[in-house]
Formats: sequence, structure tokens, C-alpha cells
Amino acid sequence: CNADARCLWDASYTTCRSTCSSLALRTDCETAGAVCRWNSGGKYCEKQCQVAATTLAPCNAVSGCYWKNNTAVCTRVCNDTYTRDECRNNGDCNWNDNEQRCEIKCAMITDMNVCKADMRCIVENTMNNMGMVNGSICVDDPGIRFPTEQGCNNNLMNDTIWNPDLQVCVQACVFRPDPEACEADAMCNST
Repeated sequence: CNADARCLWDASYTTCRSTCSSLALRTDCETAGAVCRWNSGGKYCEKQCQVAATTLAPCNAVSGCYWKNNTAVCTRVCNDTYTRDECRNNGDCNWNDNEQRCEIKCAMITDMNVCKADMRCIVENTMNNMGMVNGSICVDDPGIRFPTEQGCNNNLMNDTIWNPDLQVCVQACVFRPDPEACEADAMCNST
């Protein structure tokens, strides 16, 4: 089956199918078993990420896919190829009503440089049970998570504080990974 460039093996249904790229109609693509998916943004049929690659490096090389560490599966990137309903039904994604597009949740970003570059997200230190920094995670910006003082102050994660001067929720000092930013903030006392 795979020796023929026009064909693709569907292991889920143990059958040989036409390649996804040869399926021009959405209905044909969506009924092609577990190997294909319709790209709503580009209006074409393509291989599902978990079929296109099964390990980290090849997955990250496939356009529109990323390696999901906690499940070790090649996964579709949250982007404009999703409809609003598809995005809202995907636990890794958030629908941005203002931009009318699908975006990855900050918590799903594992590259801290990507996290820093995303205006919706911040890098937060993680602590062990002794109160020592033992890593970093990407989280939603506190001003987005908690737009009110009450929400900010009652945060169960206890990783935010209310800035009364700016009237915005900010990252608690102890969780900030950047000592320079901490020292520049009068609310914090970096040691």
C-alpha cells in the first residue's frame, strides 16, 4: 500500500486508502478514516499529525503539528485551521474572540522562549516542597486570568498579587524568574 505514492495505510481500520492530499472534497476527507483531516483555514485535506509523525523531531518538522510531551503524540497546532467549535472542544486550545482565531493555551507551551514571546503568557518559577525553585512553566498572564482585584486576591494557586497603583493583577514576586524585573518592581524585594 505505502509503496504506491497515491496510497496510505490506515492502521486504525487496517485498510489502504487514497492519500489525504488527493481528496479535494471536505466530505471525502472527513470520511477517510483516522488518517486525514480537513484543514478549514487552507480548505484542503491533509494527514493528521499523529499519522504524519510518531516521534519528536519529525513531528516538529511537520507544518501545523507539535510534539505534546505529556502524551508523547504528534498533535495539531492550535491555529487558524480550526473552526471556533473545534478549538473550543480541544483542551489544548483557547478561542480568541477578538482575533477570531484559535490559540494554544499558555500551559501547553513547553519552550520558555516561546512563552516569553507570547504576550498572553508569562514564565513562572515552580517550587519544590522546601520553597526552592525547581523549574519553570508557562501560564496565562495574571491580568488576563484575573481581571478583578477580588479574583486576583482569591487565587487558589496563590501566584498573583494585586497592584493597586496599576489596578491590575500581576505575578507574585516569589514566582518571577527574572531578578532584574523583580528588583525594578517596588512591590517586590528581591534577595
